[in-house]
Amino acid sequence: MRFCSRLIAADFAFFFPKVEKYYSDTMLALKAIDKSGVPDHVQKSPFAAASLNYGSKTSCKWHADVMNLFTGLCLVMAFGKFDPQCSAQFILNQARVVVELQAGDFLFVPSSAFGHRNANVHPKDSRRSIVQWTAASLFRWVDNGHALPRTNDARGIEVRFADGCEGSDSEGDFVVGEAG
Repeated sequence: MRFCSRLIAADFAFFFPKVEKYYSDTMLALKAIDKSGVPDHVQKSPFAAASLNYGSKTSCKWHADVMNLFTGLCLVMAFGKFDPQCSAQFILNQARVVVELQAGDFLFVPSSAFGHRNANVHPKDSRRSIVQWTAASLFRWVDNGHALPRTNDARGIEVRFADGCEGSDSEGDFVVGEAG
């Protein structure tokens, strides 16, 4: 997992340097407060959370990760034994994009902005995944000087959205990286 975290962090910084810097700066601020209880793989990752989905038919129903940073990204990495042309594709509904992730490939996706799901896993195939993300509330907490915002008025939301768009990288909307 440590190797994956380092590889993912390097690719995140390469393809989305502004977004990765915001994530890494936020994680550094969080770790500076208290490192106890922070898993080793998170120490090397720009993401605060990870899920290892190890069921042999790992998939998800349509959803949007509305608690994640709207202008941010999460990471999905697929592994297992499956044919990506006919099983377990990653689908971004609103964008009308189907991604054929092969085992070991990973995808940075704006999971809060776009609803997504997986196609069913063929009965003879197995698919597992690693997903990494950071909740938007952690960014707000750090940006607000390690305190909860006093109000959540519409102007604050508009300012955070504008700041997020300004801090986003314009190139590489959806980038698939290959492990190894």
